[in-house]
Amino acid sequence: RKYVMEELIETEKEYVEKLEYAIKHYYSKMSDPNIPAFLVGKKDVLFANMHELLEFHKKTFCSNLVACGDNAQAMGSCFVDYEEKLQLMYVAYCRNKPRSDAVLQDPSKSFFDDIQSSLKDRSNISGYLMKPVWRITKYQPLLKDLVKYTKRAGQDASALETAYEE
Repeated sequence: RKYVMEELIETEKEYVEKLEYAIKHYYSKMSDPNIPAFLVGKKDVLFANMHELLEFHKKTFCSNLVACGDNAQAMGSCFVDYEEKLQLMYVAYCRNKPRSDAVLQDPSKSFFDDIQSSLKDRSNISGYLMKPVWRITKYQPLLKDLVKYTKRAGQDASALETAYEE
């Protein structure tokens, strides 16, 4: 159980770092006055609400998960408390993803490939834009494991079960 909780917290921190990196190195390039004409006005389509996701996870969700320490019930409550906010933000992001993917065709892809190359970054823009989709799908299996191991330890798992079911 402790391992699953640590994994949840560590992967949450890594997720925040990846979003920060994407915002700093890719999103910020969209405000450059020399941006190619085909990308002008496409920042919000391409990145959707990634900035909002970053702010929420960095300033609220990650710190609250860390504050739970080794209290699995508190961690479950954290998910329950923010369930509506998470749902609204991630539904908006995922609904926009096809539009984002459409923008990210050539020649836009070449523009971002050049940025990636200049940064010597192993990940590309498509990978960064998939991070929120991948992250939201990771919570369910982690919560499922937390429920299982908390019950095995003979402890109350009601908040975790609620979080897992929602």
